[in-house]
Amino acid sequence: MECLVLFGSQTGNSEQTADNIAAHINANSSKFSHCTSRSMQLDDFLEAEQCYWPELVVIVVSSYGVGQAPIGAYKFRELVDEKASITKNQKILSPVRYFMLGLGDSKYTTFFKNPTQINEGMLNFGARRIGELGKADASDNQALAIKLWCENVCYPGLEKECKKIGGKNDELKLAQKAVWSMCRSLWPEEFKKILGGKKKKSPDNVGGWRFILIPLIVAMIVSFFIARMKFGGGGI
Repeated sequence: MECLVLFGSQTGNSEQTADNIAAHINANSSKFSHCTSRSMQLDDFLEAEQCYWPELVVIVVSSYGVGQAPIGAYKFRELVDEKASITKNQKILSPVRYFMLGLGDSKYTTFFKNPTQINEGMLNFGARRIGELGKADASDNQALAIKLWCENVCYPGLEKECKKIGGKNDELKLAQKAVWSMCRSLWPEEFKKILGGKKKKSPDNVGGWRFILIPLIVAMIVSFFIARMKFGGGGI
């Protein structure tokens, strides 16, 4: 069993928080029904993990600029925005439960826009948020807000939810295929590979092998005839 901690971070605070949460889960695995954890960027989850959703996810993300996504969350934000523009009826992430913490600075009027959009996007996808949406404001003791959210919302909630993991593999596979299909539609160049890690054979790859093999075969044939000529000359 695994709980992924996904993050988008501009200054490193969200990344550090995500790393700490994953480390806490791993260090106290017995409390979390022997669940393990990894932290990674939201965009890496889409491409490297090929959108393979576990049942439990923790999302830690901030805003950048005027409510835009931070580093490592550009594609994920675009994905949830695209889903909102298509339909609100397909609940493809219904087997997924998530916890969410947003970071920012209230000196900026749009400091919580990106976490809000991603949270709404997850709900729109059909995922179910556990506990309150955390808000850690850099202008109001952000470190304490993170600590309290983890201790009062995230960790107690995870202890309960980890006990419920299991029996949703088929639903998770359907969710993976649906989200992966959306990613391939949005970014066809980056998401060329077939789901499951296999890649289509491209004409370029075939051509590359041809340019290697043909000279090798020619060299072998030439060597063979030179050897025969030498052998024949020595026997006369």
